[in-house]
Amino acid sequence: MCQENSIILAVISAQNELAAQKVLGEAKKHDPGRDRTLGVITKPDKVEEESNNEQTYLRLAQNEEASHKLSLGWHVLRNRAPRDADSTDTERDEKEELFFRGGVWSAISSRNRGIEALRDKLSQVLLGHIQRTLPSLVTNIEEHIKTRQTRLERLGDARSSVHEIKKYLISISSRFQRVARDAIHGRYADDFFGGLYPAQEAGYEERRVKKLRALVRDLNRAFHLVIATNGCRRQIQWKDEDTQPRVNTSAPGHLEPLINLYTVGQHIDISVDDLTEELEKITSENQGVEFPGSSNDRVSLALFRDHSAPWEAIANQHVDIVAQYSRAFVETLVGHVAGSDAKTADAVIKNIVTPFFEQKQPVLRAKVAELLQHYQAGSDPQPMYNIFLEGVERRRNKRIAQELSRLVNAHEKLSLNSLELPVQAVEESMKVASEFSAEQTIDNAMEYYDMSLRVFTDNVITLALENCLISDIPNILCPENVYDMADEKVVTLAAESKQIRKEREELQTQLEKLRMGLTACREYRPRGSTS
Repeated sequence: MCQENSIILAVISAQNELAAQKVLGEAKKHDPGRDRTLGVITKPDKVEEESNNEQTYLRLAQNEEASHKLSLGWHVLRNRAPRDADSTDTERDEKEELFFRGGVWSAISSRNRGIEALRDKLSQVLLGHIQRTLPSLVTNIEEHIKTRQTRLERLGDARSSVHEIKKYLISISSRFQRVARDAIHGRYADDFFGGLYPAQEAGYEERRVKKLRALVRDLNRAFHLVIATNGCRRQIQWKDEDTQPRVNTSAPGHLEPLINLYTVGQHIDISVDDLTEELEKITSENQGVEFPGSSNDRVSLALFRDHSAPWEAIANQHVDIVAQYSRAFVETLVGHVAGSDAKTADAVIKNIVTPFFEQKQPVLRAKVAELLQHYQAGSDPQPMYNIFLEGVERRRNKRIAQELSRLVNAHEKLSLNSLELPVQAVEESMKVASEFSAEQTIDNAMEYYDMSLRVFTDNVITLALENCLISDIPNILCPENVYDMADEKVVTLAAESKQIRKEREELQTQLEKLRMGLTACREYRPRGSTS
């Protein structure tokens, strides 16, 4: 009764009170418009003659009862009596016809009484109903056919031989390679990526992991912010505005979930005065043959190496995080291209994807160690000559400007426009009471740190991640490798399970029935006019 394509036959007995007929309430609940309900009144010969009940059922049979008017109307039948149980159908029909010839029931139209008229009426009602619902029925069948065809295509062709299995696996690997290349190049047209507005019921990581290039770029940016902020073991607290970092370390809101993944690189603070005092002692204990008052480059290099000690841990965590998300991307894509064939997807992940990433982890760690070797234990620093000198000079000039501002603020009657102190006097006031030039040592170390940090960050992103991991992802499962696989491995990866075979057979049977039904519906569908 719930199905809108069904005709409801509401059968009631005239022997009972109309108000007690529960079927009428049920029919109204499922067909509130009374458009597809046909009423059938039985046992009219059991109603007491000239009673109110007889008049009520006569009005009902003529569809004149206000509370129970039906679009398809009402029909009256006379049933076999218990004593007529052994009578034939012909005898039953003759008694019914005789009953309707006389009495008040003869007033009912011949179209609305008797079993023969009911058969004709049902045929016409059903035909008219089918013609009205046929367009939507055809659309419904076509949608079911399309759904099952899609599922059947995802299962691929039947594969009982090694050749068929390899052909199937090559088709999967071809799509994997194409979509993986699109992902690392930022082309998100395939339906795998979920479009511009992916399903919101998917979690944050599930949505992001599919668009690999976008995710890797944001992870690289988060890595840059983390190492720029916490890449130093000790954060120097300068006296004046020089406390501002030379890079913008503010993080936009959409990067916060990614930045929170990094749990290494917490620095401690040290004032420039404490560091200067510390360096004076260290430089005194490590004097060489440099001239008095000159900075000791070995101490500057040692300070740089101590300052950059957290780089290795942050870089290793970054390559681990990118590798983890890359693996999640690959496993998601394998599941997508395999469709409902979960057995093949699991086998590919277990036998191909997992070994690939297990082999990549030591390679990435080794590459990070290689990129750090020059800074941690390599030869003397070799920064670009002019860039390094300009940076050191910029730091020195900033200190001179700050000291000049301090002198002006110390004399209320002076201003920068009227002050005529030579630069030499300012430099004299900045001299540290030491022969070891600790401030120059700090400037050299910090300038080399800033220059090296930019280079190291770029090298981790390009030489480690891009060259050693990201560029190899499309080749994890490619047609060339499948073609060269041994037959035993091909069977292990993609042999068809009993469940898949059963599902394919069921889908093919359903498709055959649906296509037969669609052909019949199209044959009887009324032809519309062409506008």
